[in-house]
Amino acid sequence: TYGRGIFISEIEAFPPTIDLSIRSLENSSPPITKKGELTDLKAVIKNNGSQMIDTLFYSISSNSGFTSHTKVINLNPRDSIEIIHSSIEIKDTGYNSIGFSITNTEDQDKSNNSSTSNVLASYETNSNNATIEENGLIAYDDNGGQGSWIYTDFEGEISENLTITKDKIKVYKTNNYGPIYPNNERSYLLTPFYNLVEYEHPVISFNMAFELEPDYDILNVQYSQDRGGSWKNLG
Repeated sequence: TYGRGIFISEIEAFPPTIDLSIRSLENSSPPITKKGELTDLKAVIKNNGSQMIDTLFYSISSNSGFTSHTKVINLNPRDSIEIIHSSIEIKDTGYNSIGFSITNTEDQDKSNNSSTSNVLASYETNSNNATIEENGLIAYDDNGGQGSWIYTDFEGEISENLTITKDKIKVYKTNNYGPIYPNNERSYLLTPFYNLVEYEHPVISFNMAFELEPDYDILNVQYSQDRGGSWKNLG
């Protein structure tokens, strides 16, 4: 005769001896900062292993370069610690990606040793000359990229119903990669910071040509007085 069955036995799981992981990573900058300003990076590190860790080796990578660091800690198993790395310069406009990596060589799980934090930056312009310089707008989206916006030469037909008949001009446009931009894209063009204290009635002006899909596409002109913390529609 033959018989079969399901046999279940408990298998005891043991944590690795040395396993540090990055639980969270954030920067101290406002939603939109200024090029050249400094930001602090805060990493929360957890000891997933069974051995107490007394030294943390880590590296910082950014547009400012790559640096290695050593910090004496006293991190017991299952505990967490905050690591603050101060004064990282924001070198570029647009998104600045700052990386934090644990570099302890004996760590047994490297998959949780690296993380990045993005800082979005614009630049300050002279309030007495508020004209945006060529290619002076900053394209970005909600996912850490620039969306479909590009700054390029243009002449001729924008769409089936819209044609530029003058000589070649420089424009920001969204459909350079095909007839339409991707579905559900939310992307932006960001101006420099303006100091409008000297202006009694400031006015913004620009040339625009568009063809929108009814009930789906929208375009707003908005302004912020708190570095992107909140936005209001203009007009």
